[in-house]
Amino acid sequence: MKLDTVCWRAPSARLTLLLAGLILSALASAAPTETLLVAFKRDVKVISSRDSEDRADQIRRAFLHHFGATPADSQSSTELLKARLYGLATVAHHAPDEGLAKEAAALASILHGRQAADHREISYVHRMLLAQRDFDGASYWSKRFPEVQLTTVPKVERMSAPQRHNAYAVSADGSRLLELPLDMHAYSGVLILGHPACGFSREAAAWMRTIAPERRPSMVRWLTPVDGDLQLPLITDWNASHQDQALLIARHERDWPFVQVWDTPQFFIFSNGTLQLHLDGWNERTQQALTRWLDLQGQATPDEQIREQGKQSG
Repeated sequence: MKLDTVCWRAPSARLTLLLAGLILSALASAAPTETLLVAFKRDVKVISSRDSEDRADQIRRAFLHHFGATPADSQSSTELLKARLYGLATVAHHAPDEGLAKEAAALASILHGRQAADHREISYVHRMLLAQRDFDGASYWSKRFPEVQLTTVPKVERMSAPQRHNAYAVSADGSRLLELPLDMHAYSGVLILGHPACGFSREAAAWMRTIAPERRPSMVRWLTPVDGDLQLPLITDWNASHQDQALLIARHERDWPFVQVWDTPQFFIFSNGTLQLHLDGWNERTQQALTRWLDLQGQATPDEQIREQGKQSG
């Protein structure tokens, strides 16, 4: 049997340099992407561990520092698209933004076209759209990716113009949201920022129930943070158990400028639209400050003792 002779010619010096350059270029483009993502995650962890009112701004600045302001495009590597998409989702988790959601949707679409998008990355965009309260966009996204089990988007009962809403009420079965305009300009009472999965929020609600009816504040509003996970099953369970302390869903952060960080629980006491006292967290000092405020119901404003107790409870 005759064997074919296979000849291999050593590559020329020029070809060798070209191949070496391509390999080094590939390594250089892959390593920085991984390094950027690791560095960004590290920065977010450090920032999140601090009790800072500008946490969201710090995380956004960290993103811009590592990834830059120029959006990625179809010419970018898959690794860079995935890393930037994760970064956008992280920034939006702390401060939802329409521009971030649009860019994330574009990146996920490119990845999907390359058959490189996983369910988690499709879910990132869906959460960002819900956090932005773009319910129509979230519905479209769900229909576009039926293979991904995304959160069901509730139907929204719109308000007639020109009223402007800043919150949503949740129907008993969680299938519908009703736009609500909560006027804070003349509000007198307490606004409580809480979350149905927060144990301290549940303890605060239980404590409020122990207050004698004649001492209870005339106005109490419970508000859940701006979030991409609407937590509708948890909210409906809460509302069924706390009908006098029903949770409403905040629309946009910009609608609530006095909220600096959306941690729960927090207590904002108003008198004729003016914020008089802010209490952060649920502890004995917070309870004492609230008790003191309840004792002074009917006075125009809380006294300096309440303000001092509020500072100490932070």
